[in-house]
Amino acid sequence: MKVKDVPQWGIEVKKTLLDRRMTVDQLATELNMSRPYINNIINGKFIIPKTQERICKHLGIPSE
Repeated sequence: MKVKDVPQWGIEVKKTLLDRRMTVDQLATELNMSRPYINNIINGKFIIPKTQERICKHLGIPSE
């Protein structure tokens, strides 16, 4: 997937993870979800607003 295809909030999530030196694996574990599921949501393959809000709340970033 090209960067331009990733939704803006997904880019913010990735930046936040990098700033915190945190992996998607760690995020998934903390949220008790699978890594592939979280990855697909961050990359915009799945549009699940409730999970997007949960990710943003967990990371302390604004949701769309």
